[in-house]
Amino acid sequence: MWNFNNWFTGFIVGVSLLFASSVSAQDLQDKPYDNQLQTIKEFLQKGNLAKAIEGIDDILESYPDAAEVHYAKAMLFGQVNNINVALESAEKAYELDQKLDYAKYLLSLYRREDKNEALTFINKVVNDFPGNQDVLREKIALLHENKNSEEALTLLDSLKLEYGDTDTLAILEAEVLADIGKADQAEKILKKFAKRNSKLTPVYTSYGFLLGKKEKYRQAVRVLKKGLKNTGEKGLYLDIADIYNQQNKTDQSFEYLTLALKSDEIEYPAKHRVVGSLLHGEHSFTNDQLYMLTDQLTSEYPEIAENYLFKGEVYLRKGDLKMAKSMFSKVIEMDKKHIEAWRMLINSELVTGDTKAAIQRGKEALTHNPNHPVLLYFTGLSFFAQKEYDSSRSYLEKALDYSEQSPDYLRSSIYSSLGDLYHAINLDDVSDVAYEEAIELDSMNTMALNNYAYYLSLREVNLDKAERFSRTSNEIDPNNSTFQDTYAWILYKQGEYENALSWIEKAIKNSSSLSPTVLEHYGDILYSLGDTKKALEQWQKALDLAEGGEMEELESKIKLKGHEL
Repeated sequence: MWNFNNWFTGFIVGVSLLFASSVSAQDLQDKPYDNQLQTIKEFLQKGNLAKAIEGIDDILESYPDAAEVHYAKAMLFGQVNNINVALESAEKAYELDQKLDYAKYLLSLYRREDKNEALTFINKVVNDFPGNQDVLREKIALLHENKNSEEALTLLDSLKLEYGDTDTLAILEAEVLADIGKADQAEKILKKFAKRNSKLTPVYTSYGFLLGKKEKYRQAVRVLKKGLKNTGEKGLYLDIADIYNQQNKTDQSFEYLTLALKSDEIEYPAKHRVVGSLLHGEHSFTNDQLYMLTDQLTSEYPEIAENYLFKGEVYLRKGDLKMAKSMFSKVIEMDKKHIEAWRMLINSELVTGDTKAAIQRGKEALTHNPNHPVLLYFTGLSFFAQKEYDSSRSYLEKALDYSEQSPDYLRSSIYSSLGDLYHAINLDDVSDVAYEEAIELDSMNTMALNNYAYYLSLREVNLDKAERFSRTSNEIDPNNSTFQDTYAWILYKQGEYENALSWIEKAIKNSSSLSPTVLEHYGDILYSLGDTKKALEQWQKALDLAEGGEMEELESKIKLKGHEL
């Protein structure tokens, strides 16, 4: 489910992925650097942030007091989440020129970093712009965010006395009331202004949102469609689609999403968010419908690399790996720094079994993004799949070295893969330490839990820990046949043969293609329960699928009818 209601009404200045220009026409008039700013805009339209930022710095070197350029720099660095630089630039812009837009953006940055600092700053802005309703509404919103909701409502009441009971203030009051558990009062306020045919879109989005939370879906759709009629705001297409999606009315939701994506009045970031949320969230859309939505994005915005990444993801879902790789390659042609596109391209090569191509992709990616931990990690995985263990170890250990600032889930994945690698080269003690680190960083890392448990069972050490970790992996992912086989095998090693039989049969039922290992385990468990005939049948099935050393061991079992087990 997604939600596009602008439930916070604090007038924060947004940044378009294309370039919601932070420099106004007035700013550009008769400026000696207006041509440079136009070039920067063109870089951003092509998704080249690095060149845009370089261009901004070139201007500031020659014109250090250009407030609007400091502001543009703040917006750019805010977009790439470098908040420290964004704050420094925004503060400089406002110091040079006390414009309200500069104040609003600086406030939005303080909000992200330090709510107390934001409150201090808003009081300064209130003094700089006395009587400005926008600023006072910002203060109300900030007080509410800082859990001073009663003070916020008191200030709001004073504004209502001074300026009247306006729909703008009603939207803010409804937000505060809804957040403090007074949704019915909030709904009543918004209903009043909806009946008055308010021209403000948030009246309808907020009202529709509250109705949707109460599962009053038909009423919510009526309210939003009324808002569409009264305001002409095409962004309401997204809210209507959301309500239909909540009801699993996929065709109606798809219809309004299509209208939204085709609308020139809806900015790209909103379209980007909705498609991204569909690809990475829960919904009932078909792959064909997702394809049509992503195709609409690439048609409308062919210059934005991210759209082709979305399209590639849909091709992956459809099982068309060739076209998926084509899309990911296109992203990389447009932006060699796009880590996610490189990752998905390398992974696609691994899925098709072309480990040499995966290795080549990884090496190429690292020439453009040296020492990036994600790329080092996937290149290491590619070497591991190729059984080039020395190279795999070099890349994986380097990935770990460069992952100190990375999220725990990535570091956990690196440790887990190092555990697999160290096991493969018979460094069991080191392997155990790597798995322990992986699980410590991410207790939900099912691959680490499963693989560690399985390798402990093969060595017949710490079987209680192995059973606990394997049980956890099955609780997290209850229909994974590999995890079920591991648990069955550990129970077998613990002598719990009946329970082991139940779990191995689950593994076989849930497996789309049986491996010789699972069938061999099935045979071993059956043999331990005294069913030699069925055990021999399973061993023979395993032998028919086996290769190399597996064959010799299975042939021996069959020949000796398991007597050496």
